[in-house]
Amino acid sequence: MISVPEAQARIVEAVSPFPGQALALAEAWGRVLTRPVAAPIPSPVFDNSAMDGYALNAADTAAAGPGAPVTLFVAATVPAGICLRSPLKPGEAMRIFTGAKIPEGADAVVKQEEVERAGETIRLSRPVSWGENIRRRGEELEIGAEVLGPGRPLQAAALALLAGFGLERVAVHAAPRVGVLVTGSELVPPGAPLEPAQIYESNSFGLNAALQELGLVPAFAERCRDRREDLQWALAEGLQRADFLIVTGGVSVGDFDFVKEAAADAGVREVFWKVRQKPGKPIFFGKKSEGKCLFGLPGNPASALVCFYEYVRPALLRALGARELFLPALRLPLAQGLKKKPGLRHFLKARADLGGAAPSLHILEGQGSHLMRSFAAANALAVLPEEGESWAAGELVEAHLLPSIFQTWRGG
Repeated sequence: MISVPEAQARIVEAVSPFPGQALALAEAWGRVLTRPVAAPIPSPVFDNSAMDGYALNAADTAAAGPGAPVTLFVAATVPAGICLRSPLKPGEAMRIFTGAKIPEGADAVVKQEEVERAGETIRLSRPVSWGENIRRRGEELEIGAEVLGPGRPLQAAALALLAGFGLERVAVHAAPRVGVLVTGSELVPPGAPLEPAQIYESNSFGLNAALQELGLVPAFAERCRDRREDLQWALAEGLQRADFLIVTGGVSVGDFDFVKEAAADAGVREVFWKVRQKPGKPIFFGKKSEGKCLFGLPGNPASALVCFYEYVRPALLRALGARELFLPALRLPLAQGLKKKPGLRHFLKARADLGGAAPSLHILEGQGSHLMRSFAAANALAVLPEEGESWAAGELVEAHLLPSIFQTWRGG
């Protein structure tokens, strides 16, 4: 058996970023840039108003004060999207709206609530500063400046940023094709009647969702009975259809655990088998000569998800070209004391409370590798090192934050 860090290092060494491709911006969510994106236009493109108000020349308001208001004639209205050709003249103001282009001759905008409008004039009782409430051309980025760098995953804000520069396509790493193969003669799909000794299959649902957290849609998700011939065919065929094949079950040392043998028959070279951890000790990782990867995960659903987040997810992020591969890690004080036997690194389903002045890490009840209610309530994995045996309440331990729809770490 090898350690968790060694297993993770072997995966990173074995997997390379996929080649680049040009992709429409609307299809690029979750993908990773292969090269820097330079600004083709400045941002903002032109001087524009940050407020609904009145564009004016600041010098015309220099004498304004309480009891001595300055009156300006409202010469025109400037809505967003209109380029007014008439310049502002001394003693004039122009009604202007947020985002509208600053007219020639104006150098400031006063908020509409700070003036008194009377017919075609406005009065204001304070001097307006030069540049007030104006977004300057290029103040965010000038032409040619780097907008985003390589290795950056394209999430919502990044896509909006690129769209604001008028970009239709971006150069990103190609996405790997991922297949899921769930083994177990006792498994039936949800909705089917349960016969004696059967259970509902759940691993494909958890893994499909975990893949979608990375912006990946599984190429296929199928089941296979615990028969060597069936698994040999399904595994070989799955490796033809996918760049990464995730198999659950059949990786231990039981009479019906055929994944290692079937992998060897399919030309997969073992990179490692068995890691000093709990849950998920019998995890398998192998690679074919053409670069295709096989992950054999334990069949128990909690073990399968732990191994996905700690090993498969980093491998897929590596293939996608990302630079941050592993779950975000914090050191948090334990809410309760803990004990374990030395020799294995433990991953415990936990709840990280980061709100308030005293963050804490709560270890959840139900740590069995077959128990998923606690995993559904978890937002973190507490990580206990191999040789540790006991931890007191308040002692700091490492916590890996799990992906979350809302990215909140408090509550149930």
